[in-house]
Amino acid sequence: SVNYAWQITPSVSGVALSSRLLQIPAFTLSPNTVYSVKVTVSLAALPAVFAVANTTVSVLSSPPILSIIGGNRVVDISQLTKIDASRSYDADAHDPDTSIAFVWRCTQNCGAPALSSFYADTSVIQFQPNTLVAGSTVYLNVTATLRGQMTTATVYITPVNSDVPTVVIQPLNSNNLVLSSQNVVLYGYSSSPNYMWSSLTSGLNLETSGTTASGTSSSVLVIIGSKLTPGQSYTIQLSSQSPTSSAIGRSQITFTVALNPTGGLVQVDPVSGAAMSTRFTIRTSGWTTQPNYYPFTYVMSYGYVNSVGVPYPQSYPLSDSLTVPTLATLLPSCPDSLCHGAASSLVVYVTAINLIGASATANSNFVPITVVAVDVGAIIDDIQSGTYDPTQAIQILTGLATTPNITTDALNLILNQVIANSQAVNTDRSIALTAQAINTVGSSTGVNSTNLLLALSNLIGQTSAVVSNGNSVSTETLNTITDSLSNIISNTPNPDADLLG
Repeated sequence: SVNYAWQITPSVSGVALSSRLLQIPAFTLSPNTVYSVKVTVSLAALPAVFAVANTTVSVLSSPPILSIIGGNRVVDISQLTKIDASRSYDADAHDPDTSIAFVWRCTQNCGAPALSSFYADTSVIQFQPNTLVAGSTVYLNVTATLRGQMTTATVYITPVNSDVPTVVIQPLNSNNLVLSSQNVVLYGYSSSPNYMWSSLTSGLNLETSGTTASGTSSSVLVIIGSKLTPGQSYTIQLSSQSPTSSAIGRSQITFTVALNPTGGLVQVDPVSGAAMSTRFTIRTSGWTTQPNYYPFTYVMSYGYVNSVGVPYPQSYPLSDSLTVPTLATLLPSCPDSLCHGAASSLVVYVTAINLIGASATANSNFVPITVVAVDVGAIIDDIQSGTYDPTQAIQILTGLATTPNITTDALNLILNQVIANSQAVNTDRSIALTAQAINTVGSSTGVNSTNLLLALSNLIGQTSAVVSNGNSVSTETLNTITDSLSNIISNTPNPDADLLG
């Protein structure tokens, strides 16, 4: 084996310097800085035998992100008009930045007294009542400058001479970027109680059934994310009519749907093996995304394939979020209820998630896993000797419990080991896997019900300890525990009162 030692100059904190892959978290490096990177690779057994490689990394400065509250709008000349860009931020720091310099100018239809020779150098500009003139749409140009990088935008306001309601749409986030995997929620405000949302982008009709989860006539609009196309920008308008006249106030917001990662490949080595015995290595590569959205994290899972080569819809997790594109793991056999004791095939899935949360999934095609007789005792001996960590052990035990034609004695042996392991789990995933193992074993006949309750009691106590230590346990995991408890109680004629307590 070999050892790796990385050196970064100027030095940075929060970076692991002894692994094969050097990963530097976002916002760790400083803009407009050149870093020297050196890696020394040495033999573990002979540290004096080593090789060195060097490179440089130039970190460029990104332009600031402009965010204008309310967007384009219709304004009543008798009211104060305020245009606010204070939520603009430094893309290299992901925080609002007071050092951003702003310049506002009127570039079209600037005949009103307040607009002739208009110039402002603040993030927020205001026009006092009766200083604008009703008529054509006014073009206000704003330039934001930071570290020599500039971003420019234009705000369109249409002054009218009537009691136009004040209408504002809250920005989605600092750069109005959304994910197609999530619903888009827009919050509007109007001084009138009348709301009407519409899309100004062709191809998106908010009135089409299934496009929104909220309708178009309330202050909140929820657009179903799957109805949006990655890479496309959409402009949404909120209109509100005055309750005392025909005057209509309007505000617009434009957001862009982030492109999902592309190009991922999944390889599994070896391509066949024995259930819960062969160690498979899953590797993924080839993923690409937009330049500012690296690095990736990965989530790996598997599913079963039926006899005619069609995957079943259910998938099962193999990992939490991974920062490396490789996982070594055991894979289970297909449950008897699906494969009826025959040799089974699995498909392995890898989901790549970029820095802003956009994701895509690739699969391995089919990985045949031969169902073989399992020596439960030998595997449990390995667990007890510390060959596997608690999470791996629980995963193995769950897989064993689904082995076709497993005996009741073997299931009770597995359950005893689940009881032992349930006192050592300390993460949300290992807790969820343990609850799943208890539920799997408990669904079989002839299993010691008192031991089932004891295993679940241990798990509930360990869950409380995890939460007390400041760690989180997901609602999905708690629901899995609750389901296990309900199943055990319903299948136990005379449950132990002390354990139930």
